[in-house]
Amino acid sequence: MRIDVISDFVCPWCRLGALRLRKAIDGQSASGGEPAEVHWHGFFLNPDTPPCGEPYHSFMARKFGSAAAVERLHRRIEDVAAGDGIVFRFDAMRVRPSTLRPHALVDRLQAQGYDVSALVQGIFEGHFIEGRNIGLASDLEAIALAAGLPARPVRAALDHTPQRLALDRLARAVGADSVPIFVFDHRLAVTGAQSTSVLAEAIAGRHGGNG
Repeated sequence: MRIDVISDFVCPWCRLGALRLRKAIDGQSASGGEPAEVHWHGFFLNPDTPPCGEPYHSFMARKFGSAAAVERLHRRIEDVAAGDGIVFRFDAMRVRPSTLRPHALVDRLQAQGYDVSALVQGIFEGHFIEGRNIGLASDLEAIALAAGLPARPVRAALDHTPQRLALDRLARAVGADSVPIFVFDHRLAVTGAQSTSVLAEAIAGRHGGNG
């Protein structure tokens, strides 16, 4: 089964959805289900973010109206994620990064046939756990090498000038205005950070979908 995932690395619901998808795939594999091949596609929640990023907390306060509103949002995400044993460290986050470079790195390595699953997880954790600026080539190189990817293609990919229109083409094709979106075998779309059980049903072909 092919699963296309449209997401953004600064979206906490995308991280939650990606981890739930991994659990759903592992559960299906353990029960003898069809192997899944995951393809990652970019989405830009904030396409105008400067390449070097910008201060996280002031950005979020502007976007959601106040620091108190941001705090409520963070607590809600943490409460939902706790049910899956997933941790976010919002207090450690200092930079709201541009996601152009991380999307480009994943896209280029994926196109070359590399397994980018550990890289994707590492980029999410770099942002939401370690407070790294995942828009910087140096941070991304460290994350990619820690994920077991070879240095030469990683550095070549990071030297490549990314083009946004090439990275969010699937998101534009399906008219995405929020993420995550999971597309199963080009026929069934499930939107949002759905539960592991809902994603497992979609993998098994028993879910009605959202599109």
